[in-house]
Amino acid sequence: MRKEFDEPSAEEPRPGILDRLRVALDAARALASIRGEIFRGELAEGAALAARGAAAFLIALVLAGFAVLLLTALAVALFALLFGSVWAGILATLVLFLAGAGAAAYIGVRMFGKVRFDFPATRDGLSEDVASVRAALQPPDPDAGEAADAEDAEDIEKRFRSGSE
Repeated sequence: MRKEFDEPSAEEPRPGILDRLRVALDAARALASIRGEIFRGELAEGAALAARGAAAFLIALVLAGFAVLLLTALAVALFALLFGSVWAGILATLVLFLAGAGAAAYIGVRMFGKVRFDFPATRDGLSEDVASVRAALQPPDPDAGEAADAEDAEDIEKRFRSGSE
C-alpha cells in the first residue's frame, strides 16, 4: 500500500500535503497492525510457558506443604518420646512453630519498616524534563540567539552523561 513519488511529470500534478499525510497514516496503520500481530504471537508463546511454570510451582507448593506436615509429625513424635506423653509432644511442637512464626513476622515488620518509597533521582530527572519542555514551549527570545542553543545542548549532554554513568 505504499505510493511511490517519482519525479513530477508535466501531465500529473504533484501530490499535495493531504495525499502525503494519508499515505503516511496508511503506512503507520499497516506497521502498527504488523507490530500488534507480532506482539500477540509472542504474548501467546510467553503465556503458554508461564502457565507451565505456574503449574510446576503449584506442584512444588503442594509437595512442600506435605513436607511441612511430615516435619510436624516427626517433631511431635520426637517431643513425645522426649517428654513421655503425646499431648506434651504436640504442645512442644506447637510452641516451637509459633516461636518460629513470631520471629519471622518480627523480622518482616522490621524490614518493611525500612522500605522508603522515595525515588529522588527519578523525581529530579522528571522535574528537569518538565522544565526543559516548558522552556521549549516558550516563545524564542531574539536576543538569546545561538548562545542559548549551545547552552541547552551542553545541558542535555551533561544530563545524558550523568544518567548513563
